[in-house]
Amino acid sequence: MKTLKKTGLSLLAALAFVALAALNTVKAQPGMSVSFQLFYDELAPYGEWINDPEHGYVWLPNAEPGFQPYATNGHWVMTTYGNTWVSNYAWGWAPFHYGRWLYTDYYGWAWVPGYEWGPAWVSWRSGGGYYGWAPLGPRMTISVHVGIPHRHWVFVPQRYITSPRIYSYYVPYRNRVTIYNRTTIINNTYVYNNRTYVSGPGRGEIERVTRSRVAVREINNASRPGRAAVSSRTVSIYRPEVDRSTRTSARPSRVADATAVRTASTRSNGRSEASASRSSVAPERNGSSRNSGTSSGRNTTSASAGAANRGSAVAPARSAERTREASRASSTSSQATRSSGQREAATSARPANRSSAGTGSQVSNRAQATPARTGESNSVSRTQSSTSSRNGAVSSRATSRPSVSTRQKTERNNGATQSRASERGNSSGRGRG
Repeated sequence: MKTLKKTGLSLLAALAFVALAALNTVKAQPGMSVSFQLFYDELAPYGEWINDPEHGYVWLPNAEPGFQPYATNGHWVMTTYGNTWVSNYAWGWAPFHYGRWLYTDYYGWAWVPGYEWGPAWVSWRSGGGYYGWAPLGPRMTISVHVGIPHRHWVFVPQRYITSPRIYSYYVPYRNRVTIYNRTTIINNTYVYNNRTYVSGPGRGEIERVTRSRVAVREINNASRPGRAAVSSRTVSIYRPEVDRSTRTSARPSRVADATAVRTASTRSNGRSEASASRSSVAPERNGSSRNSGTSSGRNTTSASAGAANRGSAVAPARSAERTREASRASSTSSQATRSSGQREAATSARPANRSSAGTGSQVSNRAQATPARTGESNSVSRTQSSTSSRNGAVSSRATSRPSVSTRQKTERNNGATQSRASERGNSSGRGRG
């Protein structure tokens, strides 16, 4: 009986050990092999696979405008492997740790899948108070640092190399060439299990330039693809071994047409440029609207004024003559206004003196009618001068007093009517006398 119990306990212990070993094997993804098909399936929701004539199937991410690998939406974390790029993208576990990045003018940045995992496949530079890095292209090894275009490099002041918001401190594009020429290559590497990784600037150097302690985190293996998780001591990231023999049989489930992708990218870039252009022009339009509103409030004939200004620039003598006509028109308008006031006073006094009006009243009415006719004549002359003239000043004065002109015409008509009525009354009075 005791023997059976011991045997049962031994079997349970053996089963428990086997189960724990299996779990550890699942978690230790560098020792677990996956098919190359994993890349095609997992990245399909986040971009487009196209068949490149030189590199085979490459992946174009659906990222924001201005995307650049190892620069957009991520930051550097020091791990036991060296400087490790931690991406905020859900798909960042693959393109920033396997394979290489390719840039073409045809469709922009594209990822070429690879087999080997690394903290980041980049080239590093240092000097002049800056750190710089750039993606390694296809067929580039960690010992080859030539042939990388200047526009692919990203530089940042050394004190911000560990900042989670490192993208806020990138050097402007226009200064990249100048800084590149002041820097030299960093050849630091890390070797583990006979594999060599690019590690970038060392911990001691970063602590010296940042004047702060730099924590070195362990890399844990995440159980499934997704965004990396960073804690105070670890970085959890999905990093399985890729079976090289499965590449020939692996295929993306959907392959996009390169021409269609390029056309869509061109349209998107065109919309972005147009939006930026509209944004830059908007302040000018707003300023023009304000100026136009002010101008129209002050003078409703701004177009005529503009034409008159152009005309005066071509013919200064004609402009001077029109200015003199404007002065005479203004003087006549003042006289007409004063005459209108006199007519109003005379009109208000006539009802009281209408029964005793005589020859003197007739003469007074004639005297008052004379300025009215003079005002009418001057008004006609002024109207003709305003019509024929293209000078902005004349047009402005003519159009800025529409209510005064209308009132003067009404008053002259009323004055002329009352004058004729008074004359008829006086004449009939003299006849009866």
